[in-house]
Amino acid sequence: ALFRDGFKCTLCGVYDRSSVETYNAVNKKYKKEGQTKLVYTEVAHILSESDYATTVFAILNMFGLEEKTKALYGAGVNGLRNVITVNTEFHKAFDQLKLWLEPVPDTDNTYNICGVGVDTFMAPFKSKRITFSVDSSVAAGAGEQGITVDLPDLTMLALRATFSRVARMSGAAEHIDLILRDPEDITVLADDGSMAGLLSFRLSTAQPRVLQFQG
Repeated sequence: ALFRDGFKCTLCGVYDRSSVETYNAVNKKYKKEGQTKLVYTEVAHILSESDYATTVFAILNMFGLEEKTKALYGAGVNGLRNVITVNTEFHKAFDQLKLWLEPVPDTDNTYNICGVGVDTFMAPFKSKRITFSVDSSVAAGAGEQGITVDLPDLTMLALRATFSRVARMSGAAEHIDLILRDPEDITVLADDGSMAGLLSFRLSTAQPRVLQFQG
């Protein structure tokens, strides 16, 4: 993913510090572009079964969507379709469902960066809109070998955005935090019935939008 993404955080466009310090070619590109900042980057999974995502899968299972969601990435959880390169701060926010990407209609591989405190997150950077692309040198090498380099998957990003919005709705995030602190106490979702209704409505209204991306 780091090679595909040009040794940069895909969200802020800043070069990965370790890559600049390790690879001469990356160091030259960094200097040529006149950048002055560096960040440490990590690989973030769009769909996975860890941390907050585990709780979300439990919620999806309540509405019969867990297996459909897992089927999107199948055995390729670490495949390029399911990963993006982000800096460590963005990775933490992404894993906590505080940051997500909304597809821009009628624009290939382009997304708005959305979430809790996104204006603060993105204040030091140029834009809250990104377009995924394969680094030109990687694309050239892959083309010579007849290899296709996948970009992050639109459907998986749309689904991730859907349950991130669900988690950040009024009251939903607090319930998810409670489940994480006590995984056995799933009943917190249905104390008065309102939480289940809210999630059911939000997920059911989001499904048509997600499904239309599959064609």
